[in-house]
Amino acid sequence: MRKLSFIAMLLISLVSFSSCAVMFGGTSYRANVSVDDKDVDVYYRGANIGTGQASTMIKRQDADNLTFVLKKDGFEDQTVNYNTATLRGWSIAGSILTWGLLGVAIDGVTGAWWKPNVDNPQIQKQDFKHYIYNVHYNQEK
Repeated sequence: MRKLSFIAMLLISLVSFSSCAVMFGGTSYRANVSVDDKDVDVYYRGANIGTGQASTMIKRQDADNLTFVLKKDGFEDQTVNYNTATLRGWSIAGSILTWGLLGVAIDGVTGAWWKPNVDNPQIQKQDFKHYIYNVHYNQEK
């Protein structure tokens, strides 16, 4: 009986401390990086995530402060910055309607209501959890 009560309390806690955007959009998304030069290494936060094509998970709260470094032997490194994000409007409305101020607070703290700015022509939305970053590599020695 104690075990059943513990499991019930755990489930209630998980539901209570989630909100609309966290439950339906998550706190991160997959960024697929496509470089027009297939021999370029793509780095995110100091780690090589791929060559030419790369994929990594990005926290939604970092969508407006995202930096990729492109490296190729014999050429200068190129830094590509993405400094704008947009609100996932439905997530704020859903949080207010379903969870009230608690939901808004949780979404705000976790950054779950942010998404990459698809007004940037380099960013394409595949679906709400996958975005493509099309990057041009300037070859300068």
